[in-house]
Amino acid sequence: MRKDAEANAEQDKKQKELVDAKNNADSLAYQAEKTMNDFEGKGDASEVENIKKAVEDLKTAAAGDNVQDIQAKSEALTKILHPYVEKMYQQQAAQSAAQPEPNPEETNPEADKTDDDVVDAEYTEVDKDK
Repeated sequence: MRKDAEANAEQDKKQKELVDAKNNADSLAYQAEKTMNDFEGKGDASEVENIKKAVEDLKTAAAGDNVQDIQAKSEALTKILHPYVEKMYQQQAAQSAAQPEPNPEETNPEADKTDDDVVDAEYTEVDKDK
């Protein structure tokens, strides 16, 4: 049994690399699709199309057994996805910075009113059993 394990160690290592590459590719494709849904309707249409094409290429490569191809497609998707995401977050930050924050006093005019029915008093407990 030990000899079998030693004899198949190289094949096991290659199989593990393939499984890891496929898992990483699936995860990256899912993240890319989720990001594209989050930013739907925003950004340059040509960038969106390039990312969608890269996701499809990655899925096609992940369906195969070529580790180098899967890794190359993953890197290609990462190289075009990260700048796009960075640009989208910068645009969101710029938009939120341009919008003034609401003043709490203006949004809740009753916040300044005092409740005149409140009475501040001290009390002592009386034990009825005594």
